Amino acid sequence: MSDTHACVELSVQNPYFTLIDGCIYDVNVTILLYCPENATECVIPNGVREIEWSAIHQCKLLQHLSIPSSVKCIKDGSFCNCESLEDEIIFGQKLLNVPKTATCY
Repeated sequence: MSDTHACVELSVQNPYFTLIDGCIYDVNVTILLYCPENATECVIPNGVREIEWSAIHQCKLLQHLSIPSSVKCIKDGSFCNCESLEDEIIFGQKLLNVPKTATCY
């Protein structure tokens, strides 16, 4: 198995999932299910309410993450092993401090 996923494709007729900028959401774009491991930036669209467990797991190249204020639930392990993630995550109009030593948030 490869360390990164270069491309994810979904049929536009897929009744269960939506693909936006390489990330997979539920069909209503309310739950982030998956962010590609080779992503360097992730801007979650407004209207997303939940980040699923392990959705951004192993995104070792991810440096910038923007989470809209519509997100009300971030499940455990959502950001595991995001080694390049900057100290601060944009969350709505606020900045969240991310401990450098932590591997899972």
